[in-house]
Amino acid sequence: MLTKKLFLMGIAVAMISLLAGRATFAIFSDSASNDSTFSAGTVSINANRNDGDPVPGPMFYVTSEQGRTYDGRFPGINTTDVWAPGDYHSRTLNVTNDGSLAVKITQLGATVRGINDPTVLAEFLNKMLVTVVQTTNQNNPTVLFTGTLGELVNGPVEVLNQVNISPTATQDLTYTVTMDITAGNLLQGVEALVDFSVYVEQLRNN
Repeated sequence: MLTKKLFLMGIAVAMISLLAGRATFAIFSDSASNDSTFSAGTVSINANRNDGDPVPGPMFYVTSEQGRTYDGRFPGINTTDVWAPGDYHSRTLNVTNDGSLAVKITQLGATVRGINDPTVLAEFLNKMLVTVVQTTNQNNPTVLFTGTLGELVNGPVEVLNQVNISPTATQDLTYTVTMDITAGNLLQGVEALVDFSVYVEQLRNN
């Protein structure tokens, strides 16, 4: 009986010695690094009228004074005169990519100021019809939007067709606005300021 106990103790001691011996071995290791540079690009666009007028300034205006450049130096030369049902006018907006990344036009919108009566405003939004076409390539125009001004105001709305703009490049968007022939007497004497907006986002490479 005594011999068996000593044998078991001997096994335990041997195992402890083995574990202690393993801890003394060295493991070779190494590491490497690579210096990488990350520089974020920029998304920036600029929009100016382009119908012979000095730029920048409003696209649509009734009088030369209303069409002055934003700095006030030059009057507008493409007046629409007052509007009546059935009238329509087209103006071109140059959208230039001033950023370092290619972008795509994704949405169009608008805001209206100057009409406080909700009923008159609703009539104005429903009876002013807007079509936006990319006309950079005159032989292959691309329709981006066709509908009411109200749709743009309630938007922004997704464009019907994607238009890409490379860095430093410009796309021409022609806005045609029509006062619907069915416009009623509510719009007589109405004056409103409309801001048209173009939205872009980065064009992904993958």
